[in-house]
Amino acid sequence: MKPLCLSLTLVAGIVRATPAQSVIGAPTRSPEAISVFAPSGWSLHIKLDGSGHVQFGSLAGDGGPFKASTFEVDKVVKELQRLRASDKGGIGADFGFTLLWKGKRPIRSPSIRYTRDARVIPALIHRAIDAVPYSFFDRERRALLLKESPPAGRGE
Repeated sequence: MKPLCLSLTLVAGIVRATPAQSVIGAPTRSPEAISVFAPSGWSLHIKLDGSGHVQFGSLAGDGGPFKASTFEVDKVVKELQRLRASDKGGIGADFGFTLLWKGKRPIRSPSIRYTRDARVIPALIHRAIDAVPYSFFDRERRALLLKESPPAGRGE
């Protein structure tokens, strides 16, 4: 299996295995976590405190953690909820996101929303990439990945 396919499969598996509640009809509180992915192989996971992890593909060195307060979760949620998105789409073809809500009764899997909007999710991924210390994500490797597989796709 190619690294990109493996990574996207792993991201989808993690998202589907996490107890959650769909973004539709969700309460107006902050989610416990936000996950987004780009068709080019980038994925981003944001925790409630604004920290998280950004990753390209499946190689451990192609990503890293970023500190708390990098993102204001409420603002990210509002941006994602404003996107024209649907339940129909596909990993590797569309941008995707899911909001993972903490609840008393977990459901089997969160609802992944897909969008063709190439502004919001790539901007979130770029912000996370910029926040990862070079000790985790080598400067030259980062530049190469951004050039060859930018979050918004070719011709970003």
